[in-house]
Amino acid sequence: MRGLRHVFATCLLYIDHMIRFIALMALIAAGTCRADIYVRTTDTEDGEISLTNLPADSAYMLLIADQEKAATPRQERDEIELDSDKLPYDHLVKQAAASTQLEPALIHAMIAVESGHQAKARSIKGAQGLMQLMPDTSKAYAVNDPYNPAQNILAGARYLKSLLTLYGGDLSLALAAYNAGPQNVNRYGRQIPPFTETRNYVARVLRKYRS
Repeated sequence: MRGLRHVFATCLLYIDHMIRFIALMALIAAGTCRADIYVRTTDTEDGEISLTNLPADSAYMLLIADQEKAATPRQERDEIELDSDKLPYDHLVKQAAASTQLEPALIHAMIAVESGHQAKARSIKGAQGLMQLMPDTSKAYAVNDPYNPAQNILAGARYLKSLLTLYGGDLSLALAAYNAGPQNVNRYGRQIPPFTETRNYVARVLRKYRS
């Protein structure tokens, strides 16, 4: 008998959660969702449902995308991001640009694509910092701390400048070499390598830069 009561109570709790969940979904559907909504269900017996627009960990799954954000083409969002007058590390970018005769907008575009302006970013391949320097590149440009914004930005700018010189000022090839390595650009006849990641990278940087 006790087991039946437990099952009955669990069913009622589940129904209660579902009613609340459906009601919330109806409210969201009635208006415009202004933020991504994430959901997580606990592993406990009551199966509690948690909803948030700021997921604390990877256990949350995207339930509803921000309708305003989703309706904005990716290219337009990229342009909006770089139109801001408050981009991080702007003074360091301008210093590196003056030192290398590169445009600040180009360096900002690379930082945005490489790390999203996150100084502590690290890729699974070992690239580090704002400009995602590989260890060999950091060593070549005497970078003591790849997570130091000033050192990282200047080294990345200097490396890009050397690639531009190598490829006769061809920005697309220089960016491709920055992403995939000069050896791959040369291997494919000094053309952008047929790597999806590299081609997407070049396109995104150029789009941000030209915006």
